[in-house]
Amino acid sequence: LGLRIAWLTMSRGVTPNTILALTFTRKAKEEMQQRIMNLVPRGAEVSVHTFHSFALTNIKANFTRLGFQRDPVVLDENAKFDRLRECIQDLPPQQHQKAMQWKPGLDADREATANANTNAE
Repeated sequence: LGLRIAWLTMSRGVTPNTILALTFTRKAKEEMQQRIMNLVPRGAEVSVHTFHSFALTNIKANFTRLGFQRDPVVLDENAKFDRLRECIQDLPPQQHQKAMQWKPGLDADREATANANTNAE
């Protein structure tokens, strides 16, 4: 990808600030940025992001146009399962039962969390 970006800028005259490079991990993003800066004049102008950071940045910049009521946030593991439980509880009984099979122990997780909260009080 770094060589392709170098070719685009040097052989095809593409300006670096019009190039977007996406990677899967933060480590790959850092390595890609370094490669591009070593290969491309004005390489620091190339936008290099992870897929997730690029998507989140764009969603946050446009969340009202996308129909969201409030600024989106990234959920941690606990919040993710809390949200999943809320959604599953609203399902009709047959669908609720199927959904519980997707994540065995979801009720047990909820009970463990409730017990931990009770014991903390």
